[in-house]
Amino acid sequence: MNKKTLLLSLIIASILISTTVLAIPKGLEVLKIYKNTVNKMFRVILVPKNPSDWSVIEDGAYGLLKGYWGNYLILWAKDLEPSTDYTLIYYGGQGYNDVWPYATCIKTITTSSNGWTGTVTADFDYSAFFDDGIGQKFWLIKSSDVDCVAGVMTAWNPTEYLFEWDVL
Repeated sequence: MNKKTLLLSLIIASILISTTVLAIPKGLEVLKIYKNTVNKMFRVILVPKNPSDWSVIEDGAYGLLKGYWGNYLILWAKDLEPSTDYTLIYYGGQGYNDVWPYATCIKTITTSSNGWTGTVTADFDYSAFFDDGIGQKFWLIKSSDVDCVAGVMTAWNPTEYLFEWDVL
């Protein structure tokens, strides 16, 4: 099986599995996080968090982010603000892992009138920092809160974002 066929098969399987999972907001904790360092693959639930203590808020918007082979991402999210631009970011940048205000923009999307992202794919090489001993953070934030050209966040509205359930 060639790489394109394998990738297409994984995408289709992920869509089928994730669509079922995302239809059931309660119980997502069973999927919290998965990390395979050998193949540089991961799965993490994106959730709203309480900024006073960073606890997971179980009701509200949520998403699923999957990474494959260190450079390919698939995202689904729902119950976001309708018809709004969001940007998937890696919280950090070249030489600035997990340091405010650095952010690496991965993909900008506009939610549907129902607040759904649909299936979003992106190329993003995360292989260099995947297993560097520092917890990796992926966030889905409002596009108006980030300057992708400068690689920095320009505002902080955490009640409007989705954060990784736990760092990778």
